[in-house]
Amino acid sequence: RFIKFKLPAHLATADGLLNILIDYEGQTEAISRAIPIVMNNIKVQLLPEGGDLVNGLESRVAFRAVNEFGKPADVEGIVLNEKGNEVASFKSFHQGMGEFKITPVGGEKYSVKIIKPEGIKEKFPLPETLQRGYALTADNSSKDELYLQIGTTESEELSLVAQVRGQLFYSTAIL
Repeated sequence: RFIKFKLPAHLATADGLLNILIDYEGQTEAISRAIPIVMNNIKVQLLPEGGDLVNGLESRVAFRAVNEFGKPADVEGIVLNEKGNEVASFKSFHQGMGEFKITPVGGEKYSVKIIKPEGIKEKFPLPETLQRGYALTADNSSKDELYLQIGTTESEELSLVAQVRGQLFYSTAIL
């Protein structure tokens, strides 16, 4: 069986305790469980991989959602352009964190809207996009290799250098 009930419109805390009493063969059994309550006061931090979004270059954007107490909040949402059109969607996969991909278009501004939990009206702006620059995406899903994808709006030679604590591990020129 499912238990469904409406919460009061205004709550002072996100802590809830559900008590259930069951009468069975003349005995009363009690079950108590803490229940999380989302109070629709969620903040989202948006972190483009590589630091910036560059027009025309696909970028991965990490996000972190927390509730009013700074605790992780699992969310689902969409990315909207300034015309209100959906350009990407996302869902947190661990402790309110996740990622999505976006290819910004010049002159557009983007924002994130949370659709689950419902009732969150605030939109969270993505950082402004750059006309020129570089986008770096790293994939370390392989045990023995690191894959890098470098996008650029410039036509110049780049140097890729990998080092740890000043020790050089890899260096190459990219045309």
